Amino acid sequence: MVVPSEKNAGLLKRTDRWIIYTVWLVTQAALLAAFGINGRSDAQKYIQLSREIVGGQWDVGWNDLFYSGYVAIHVLLRLLGLPAKTMYAVQLVLSAVGLHYFLRTLALWVRSRPALLISGILYASCWVTQQWVPVLLTDTVFFDLLTIGVYYLLSAPAGGRTAWVFILILPFFRPTGVLFVVFAGFYWLFTARQSRKLLPLAGVLVLLAGWVYLALTGGRDYFYPYHNLQANIICGLPSGLQAYQRTPYRGGMSVIGYLWANPGMSIRLFAARLVEVFAMTRPYFSSLHNLAAKGFECVYYLLASVGVAGLLREKRQVIRYLAAGMVIFCAPSVLFCADWSGRFSLPVFCFLLLLVGSGVDVLWRRMPPRNNILGKKRSENF
Repeated sequence: MVVPSEKNAGLLKRTDRWIIYTVWLVTQAALLAAFGINGRSDAQKYIQLSREIVGGQWDVGWNDLFYSGYVAIHVLLRLLGLPAKTMYAVQLVLSAVGLHYFLRTLALWVRSRPALLISGILYASCWVTQQWVPVLLTDTVFFDLLTIGVYYLLSAPAGGRTAWVFILILPFFRPTGVLFVVFAGFYWLFTARQSRKLLPLAGVLVLLAGWVYLALTGGRDYFYPYHNLQANIICGLPSGLQAYQRTPYRGGMSVIGYLWANPGMSIRLFAARLVEVFAMTRPYFSSLHNLAAKGFECVYYLLASVGVAGLLREKRQVIRYLAAGMVIFCAPSVLFCADWSGRFSLPVFCFLLLLVGSGVDVLWRRMPPRNNILGKKRSENF
């Protein structure tokens, strides 16, 4: 595999970056004005845990460790005497940094300056991902750290030492951080001369598997397996799919055994959950909200489809990794249940937005050349 080049990132001029970050700033200002800083609901769990840790009265379970990186930031802010809502400033900074690394990742294979500019604007104004910046949950921090980690993994065949940092820290921000280890293994498996990295990576994965087991068995309220027994597509919301049940659940029957005994229901259940990963509409959202979501889907998913077709036609290796990333991070929502608000889809959008940028690049290159940049030979990395 050819070492990816970062020289394409230099195609963006200072004015281009000003435009992109102005769009990002306007988006953040609009979200803040409309919704404010949201430290309610589940956010209180992390705020309360940080309060207990600072006070010396706390009991952290195995499942709490999956969020300990985020809680540690809250603890630091509390030790500095800052209010919990200061976390918003941290998330805002990380969002800006994530945008920077998104552009650097896309520049590994996109050669066109206008395509990078348009892609940056689409990323900066993507309300599906940006709407979580003012919400004091782990999702937006994890999304931005994942975006940065993907860059360091893909930017060199060796993945670089920095990639290992993200392999080790992402599981401490969300349980799905374990899946970044799986993604890194997939990448190194298809990267020349990187098989030596798979052995230590397997060791890390074994340790994480033990951690996951202790978390799942250590607390009843952490993992709720009955979403599958109740055939819930969206967590906690009845779906009506039990009408396709062929074998009723019996005491002592495993979840896997129950799903296997009801293939018609199970196939519909998993397929519907996969749709919900990408569908930003919900039956309980307002008509205006769903209309805006449909508009988003039409634009972004069309561009992503063009990106997939273009990368496949050109036989670019990066499509393998972007597709794998989407499949890997889709798995939790498909296997367990889709989130009612769609926030569990954020890691998937880390890869989908790169496909959107690829689609913009494909469409721009189909237009008549307008300047000397478009006439240059494209990078053949990836």
